Order: sequence, then structure tokens, then C-alpha cells
Amino acid sequence: MGKNNKILITFLCLSLFGCKSANGILGDGNISDKPTDPGTAPEPVPPVISAMLFPGSGIYASGEVINLSLTMSEEVIVSGTPSLQIEIGSEVKNAQYDMVNSTAATLLFTLTLGRSDKDGDGIEVQSLNLNDASIVSVDDGAQANMSFTAMALNDVFVGPPSENLVLWLDANDDTTVELNKKFVSRWLDKSPSLAHVVGEKKRQPEYVVFQGQSAVSFLRNKKYLSGPNVISGGSARTIFVVAQPKRLKALSSNCVFALSANKGKGQGYGLFLEKVGTSTGL
Repeated sequence: MGKNNKILITFLCLSLFGCKSANGILGDGNISDKPTDPGTAPEPVPPVISAMLFPGSGIYASGEVINLSLTMSEEVIVSGTPSLQIEIGSEVKNAQYDMVNSTAATLLFTLTLGRSDKDGDGIEVQSLNLNDASIVSVDDGAQANMSFTAMALNDVFVGPPSENLVLWLDANDDTTVELNKKFVSRWLDKSPSLAHVVGEKKRQPEYVVFQGQSAVSFLRNKKYLSGPNVISGGSARTIFVVAQPKRLKALSSNCVFALSANKGKGQGYGLFLEKVGTSTGL
């Protein structure tokens, strides 16, 4: 009986406290993280969404593609065609899974905007719809947890900013700018009017990058673009322009943007930077 007690005490000492021998520590007392029963395996940890990438702030028009991506916590296998549900205005649209451009760890979803799509206060990414697809871990086949909190993108707008918009030229949208080398040969109107403007060969303005933003430069003399008449009569119009004059300091604070009839060129209108006694075209 005494011998058995000694064996029991030695076992407890090794398991809970560690025991010293003449050579030092025999055991550190830590419980092993390996299962003691060969038939028992730990529950697999499901992959989860670790990051989400949304489109940049701005106004997106008909025909443009919105890209969204989900980064997973580990590599996964996607079988089928899941989709991301996005609320645009009062409608829910489905951004489709892009199998070609996705990777095992990053899932890409795309949505091509239609003419009826409009949202003036920002879109919302709501949830992922599996559509009977499966997303599982490459390592152990665990079903991914694809839930996330709905995200309101208050700076991502869809459609023209106004129902009455008659001309929308967006230099930062390079898909609307057609070039002849580095010069603008045609600039597509993003408004419902589709009043595209074109430049004569020797009068085409230059397409440049200024402070990280694309822009159309009219700095050199006699550079202009012309298009169909979009303004007629004496009714008031609202114009919004993002531009930088060539000589801002010299023109000081007496500068305003103004529309002026383009005399000798039909019914077109030109945008000018005005100073007392002068009129300098942009």
C-alpha cells in the first residue's frame, strides 16, 4: 500500500507542480494542448471576414462599376455564386462574385450601375447572400462565417446630383476622357443630356494630373472644347466648378466664374474667369 501511495504522489507532483531530480526539472506542470484521446479532435475554427474594402468617395454614374472586396482570415474555397446586397436609394442591388479576379483570401464583388440607379445620401452594404453557394476553409473544410454589420457609405453617391442636371463633365473619371496622345479629343457628358464635347485637333486642352487628381488644362492660349447647346433662354442656372486659375495671386479676390455667350461659334457658351476690365478663358 505504501508503494502505491508513493507512485500516486509522484504522478500528482509531475502533473500539477513539476518535480525536481538531481539533474533539475523533470516536468513543468503544464497540461499539454494535444488531445489525450487520439479519437478526439478540436472543433475547427471557421474563417471570418477580417477586412472590407469599399469604393472611394464620390459620385458614380450609370455604366460605372462599383468594386467591393472581402478579405478573409484564411484561404477559402468558394463554390457557386454568392453576392453582396447593396441598398441604392430604396432598392437592393446584388454585387456579383468575380471569380476571375478573386483570390483564395480576397473575394471581389462588382456591380454595374444602371440608368435608374440613384442615391443622394450614400449607399449601404447590407449583407452577403450565399445563393446556395458554399465558402469553406482550404485547411479543414470549416464553413466560413460571412456575417458582418451593415455599413453605410455616406460619401458614395450614385447617379446625377440633380434631376435637372444638363451637363456633367468629370475630369477625374478617366473613362469619360478620350485622348489624342495627351490631349483631350472628346469629353463625355455624364448627365442624361449626353452632350459630349469635342476639341479641334490644334485646340485640344491637355489632360494632366494635378495634386493627385486628374484634370483638363486650358492653360495655353486658344484651347477649348465645344458641344451642343445645353443652356437656352433667360432662366437661372446653377454651376459648380472645381478649378484652379493659372495666376490666382495676380487675379486676387476679384475673380468669379461666369458663363458667357460664345459669339461666332453658334449657340454655345464658354466658362470664363472674370476680373475687372478683363476676361480670361480657362
